[in-house]
Amino acid sequence: DKLHLKGFDLETMLAYSIAPTLPLVALGKPGEHLGAGRIQTTNEHWQEEILRLMQSARLILIIPSHRAGTLWEIATLQNGGFLDKTIFIMPPELHFHGGKFSEDWHKTVLAAGEAGVKFPEHIAAGAFFRLNPDGGFADYSPFVSEEFLKEFEPTGVDLHFVERYDRNTDGMDIADAINSLGVDGVDFGGGADGDR
Repeated sequence: DKLHLKGFDLETMLAYSIAPTLPLVALGKPGEHLGAGRIQTTNEHWQEEILRLMQSARLILIIPSHRAGTLWEIATLQNGGFLDKTIFIMPPELHFHGGKFSEDWHKTVLAAGEAGVKFPEHIAAGAFFRLNPDGGFADYSPFVSEEFLKEFEPTGVDLHFVERYDRNTDGMDIADAINSLGVDGVDFGGGADGDR
């Protein structure tokens, strides 16, 4: 399921925010969507592929859910010792599956708790957050999608922009929010002054 914020899907927003520093990679059919590069796999081998990606990744981004496959990924992140390089994404409040995202998030908090992972309750503005190695809440940074959305033309995404964000000191972008959580070996440079 794609999460859309004011017409932009979250995956594409993330891909543009962290490129060219890090590639965004996911499982799926190559070319099926703008955003993350895709690695094709089968239902029988997807867990092996995810584990391989987790082991080699410098940064892991995940939108938690209460679905069995995502809960397996979250348990694998904790049991494999990968939480130190993982940032969880809590999207802001939006309509999702005929309801509000916060309602779906509450189901996720409960399911993750049963697996020994403590997610925070939903924050209407959204957040990026990290967990301690034991699965407890560690830190968060606000989700700053408004700053990112200012980059795009009202008619759609300009796929040919080369310059990074001309940010000012009264706002952060997604890469700044991720940087603020301090994953070792990951730095998108700059900061709110626009130097990248």
